[in-house]
Amino acid sequence: MRVVSTLFDGNRIAVMQFADRPELLQNWTTEKAAVGKVLKTKLLSGKTSHLSDALAAAADQFKDTAPGTRHLVLITDGVEAPGGRTILANSLKQLNSMQASVHIISYTALARLALQNRNSVAKRGDGVQRDGNPASNPVANGDPTLPPGTTRTPSFRIGSIDTDIAMRRRRKEYERATRESEKQLVAIAEESGGQILLPDSTEKLLGLADSVSRDIGSQYVVTYRPTHPLASAKPGEYRKVEVASRRVGLYLRSRRGYIVPSAQ
Repeated sequence: MRVVSTLFDGNRIAVMQFADRPELLQNWTTEKAAVGKVLKTKLLSGKTSHLSDALAAAADQFKDTAPGTRHLVLITDGVEAPGGRTILANSLKQLNSMQASVHIISYTALARLALQNRNSVAKRGDGVQRDGNPASNPVANGDPTLPPGTTRTPSFRIGSIDTDIAMRRRRKEYERATRESEKQLVAIAEESGGQILLPDSTEKLLGLADSVSRDIGSQYVVTYRPTHPLASAKPGEYRKVEVASRRVGLYLRSRRGYIVPSAQ
C-alpha cells in the first residue's frame, strides 16, 4: 500500500500474488483506489511459494507495455517450493528479455531474526515442572490429568525445545533456505539494475516503500549504438552492458546486460 500510494499519479499498476500458482489480482490500471481495494481484500497466504512461475507470469504482463518503463516490485523471502512448472533460469531469461527493473523488498533477515528470538525465548527456564494455583501463576497451563483446581506449568524448554525436535529442524531448514534465496534475490536485482532491500524490523520494512517508489520515479533510459548490429545477432544472445560515470566516487546502478529479442 505504501509503495502504491507514493508512486506518481498516472503510473499503470498491476497486482499479482503467488503461492502454489501465480494469480493476477488486478490488471493494469492507473486507479490507485482500485489497487488499494485489491490489496486489502484479495491477498491470501499460501503454504507454498513458486517464485519461478511468478517471475515468468510477471514477464508476460510486460509484453504490451512500453520498453524503458517496466518495473517489478517483488515482496518475498524468495524461498522456492518444489513442484513449480518453470525453471528459474528460464524465468530470469524471460524477465531479462522484457528489460524490467526488479525492486525487491525481502523479509529474509526479518524472518531469521524472528526465529532467533523465538528460539531464545523457548530456551529459557530450568526444565523443572511446577504445580501451583492458576491465580498466582500467569502462565499456568491446564492439565486435565491433575486434580481439579491444580495446574502444571512446564518450563519453556520442555514445551518448545526438548519435545519439538521436528519443529526445530524445520526452522533451521527454513533459516538455511532464506540465506540461499537471499543470494539469489541479490543477483536478480543487480542484474536488472534494481536493488534489494533487507529490513530487519517491520518498521524498517514499511519505511523502505518510499525508497522503492523513489527509484521507480527517477529512472533514466540510456541508448547506444552497438558495435555489432543487433540485426546480425542471434536471437536469445546475451550482451553485457556497463554504464560508468566520469565523476569519481559516483555510483550508478544499471542493468548488467540484455537478451537480444527474437524479432528485430
